[in-house]
This record gives sequence, C-alpha cells and structure tokens, in this order.
Amino acid sequence: MINNPLLSIIIPVYNSERFLKECLDSVLFQSFSDFEVIVVDDGSTDSSIQIEEEYSKDSRFVIISQSNAGQGAARNRALDIAKGKYITFLDSDDAMKPDFLKETLSKIEDGKYDIVVTNYDYINEQSEFLGNRSNKRENYTLDGYEALLEMFYDENVHIGPWAKLYKREVFEKERFKSCYCEDADILERIIKKNQSILYISDSLFKYRIRNDADTWVFKPRTYEQIAVFDNMYLFAKENYPSELIGALKAKMMSVWFHVLLQLPKGDKRADELKKRIKENRRAVLKDNRIRNKTRIACLSSYLGFSVVRLLFGFVKRAGG
Repeated sequence: MINNPLLSIIIPVYNSERFLKECLDSVLFQSFSDFEVIVVDDGSTDSSIQIEEEYSKDSRFVIISQSNAGQGAARNRALDIAKGKYITFLDSDDAMKPDFLKETLSKIEDGKYDIVVTNYDYINEQSEFLGNRSNKRENYTLDGYEALLEMFYDENVHIGPWAKLYKREVFEKERFKSCYCEDADILERIIKKNQSILYISDSLFKYRIRNDADTWVFKPRTYEQIAVFDNMYLFAKENYPSELIGALKAKMMSVWFHVLLQLPKGDKRADELKKRIKENRRAVLKDNRIRNKTRIACLSSYLGFSVVRLLFGFVKRAGG
C-alpha cells in the first residue's frame, strides 16, 4: 500500500479467472507507475482470489474480499478508500494499453478537464483484435450537454465507466446505485454535473466481447434497466432540451429491443415492451442520428417481432 498515489485504479472482480491475469498484467505494464490498485473481489467462487493474492506482493495493490453484492457495490467500496487525485475503472475481463494512464493523465493534469474519455479496441475471448470505435475526428472537447447526446446515441462518449479518467471530485457526492445498468445511471448523473470533458481519439483500452456476458444473457435483474431509463426520462422531460430528450428516447428504444430479445419465451412483460416500441418507433425513425442497429430493429418491427428476433439472432450467431 502506498500513502499518496496520484491515481487510483478500481477493479471489481467476480469469477474472472480466465481473464484476470491479463487484466492485472496490463496495469503492471503501464508506462506510468504512481498509482494504487484497489481490487475488490465480489464473492468469487473460482480461482480469482488466488490470482489476486499473487499481485498483492506489489505494495501498490490492495485486495479486498466481500460477499457478493454486485459490481456497483464493489466499486463503491473502493471509492470510499481511494487515495488518488484521479480515479479510473477497469473491469476484470478488460485491459489497458501500456500508455493509457500516461496519456490520459497528461491531458487531465492541466486542469481544463473533469473527465477524459478514450477510444478503445474490441477484443474477443482469445484476446484477438476485432476492431475499434474508430472515427475521423481527432481529440475534441465537450460540455455536459454534448457528452450526454453522444452517450445516448452510443457514440464516442460510451456508457461504461471504464476507458475514462476522472478527477476525484467527480465522485465526491456520487456513488453507484444497487441496480442493473448502474453504469448508465451514474454516468448520466456525473456527466450532467461536469461540463469539461475531453475525448481522445487514440485507442488506449481493450474491451472484451464475451459470449457469456450480461449483455447477451438474460438474468432475473435484466428487466431493471427499463426502470433506470424510465427514471432518467422523467427527469429529462422537466430539465432537458428537446434534442436531448429525443436522444434519450433513441437510447430507450435500443434498450427496449435489447431486453425484449432476451426475455424468455412466454414472458408477459414482452407485451409491454412491444407496446412501447410501437408507440415510439415512428418518432425515433425520424431521428437521423440513431445508430443503425436501432433503425434496423424499428423498421423490421413493422414486419413483426418474430422477424426482429430472427434477424438479430443471426447477427448474434455471426458475432456482430
């Protein structure tokens, strides 16, 4: 343990034995070294804890074990003890490229920015490169309004807390809620309060696409994200301009389709989601900024939701 690290890296872990060593090694191999690593094991039942203990030999690593309480609770526990002036998050199946800390710190330390967001690569379970969120724009700055627009449209300011560096003050009065889709909830809250955000076009992070990830597999709590976005929308209607409300509605449409396609056959909640989609798809289709997947889902829904299911089932099997 070090007393005054410049930066705190927070890593929640749950049954990540397959990818954890690659994740932790990516921290050790950083070109910047003045950091602490807070690893919170959230009740793993595999060999994750044994792997974590190997890294505890490095004085910069703090290993905490707790009963399973969820990723948000694990991150909160780390935030409560983090000593760094800056905070970053790393999921236990992802990895940092060697210059992630050096490059993001060089930008945030001049005091202009509250949050630095980086581009990232997609990798598969074998750590093979699949592509990245490449775009033709170089580094650029955003205020909170512009950043929320990008987040709701699934553009460069992505909805996860990872691949970002934050000033510690960003989390002074904010913590992750105990809910499914806690990432979107906290990002919406902190972005609207912090008006100076930098996007770095260089790809400095590796995000792993997993076949068993929560984004593909229905779990009892999956439906909770509907309520998370409903609450966002209630706030937006009273406080956001119409353009931002439209962007949020586009994101909600994506979430409705995402949950609908995961619901078990015969689940009665599907009727409510289909109703929402039918009532809003025409308005969403008028938005030229919506992502292609959302547009295709809306258009194919006019042919029937069985067509949507067949189409996106094929996309999933193809790895898209």
